[in-house]
Amino acid sequence: MVAAQRDLGRPTELLEAFKTVGFTPSMSKVAAMWSGTPVTVRLDDLDKVCAVLNCTVGDLLQAEPLEADCGGERGTAEGRGS
Repeated sequence: MVAAQRDLGRPTELLEAFKTVGFTPSMSKVAAMWSGTPVTVRLDDLDKVCAVLNCTVGDLLQAEPLEADCGGERGTAEGRGS
């Protein structure tokens, strides 16, 4: 994890670092982020996370392949199985 590479060894240390840039998530949210569990983060807060960790969004996020196409066009009701 990027935080460990920045000598932030515990979620509580990460929370304290976030506070320095005005990002004050709950401890449970920080713990979820630490463990790699997907959480909702606003884009402006994502910028603050990157500022604390001296990284880019690409360092934090991992692309997941899309499910196989079901025959409909992507973005239509048919493509979503409705």
